[in-house]
Amino acid sequence: MPDMASPPPGGDVTRAPLLDGVDWSMTGLALIFVICRLFSRYRIIRKPGLDDLVITISIVSEPAAS
Repeated sequence: MPDMASPPPGGDVTRAPLLDGVDWSMTGLALIFVICRLFSRYRIIRKPGLDDLVITISIVSEPAAS
């Protein structure tokens, strides 16, 4: 039976920095798309809707969740 207290062979390897980088990259990409959407809804169409409010709340609260 293996000893659970000892690290695995090759050391204790974590992918947390990679996952953080992917998470923040996707957050940045989503932010760009949301800004473009809000720009088009407010400046071009001039009729924002409830969905714009929901996506704005979502994108603002996302960093707190990650």
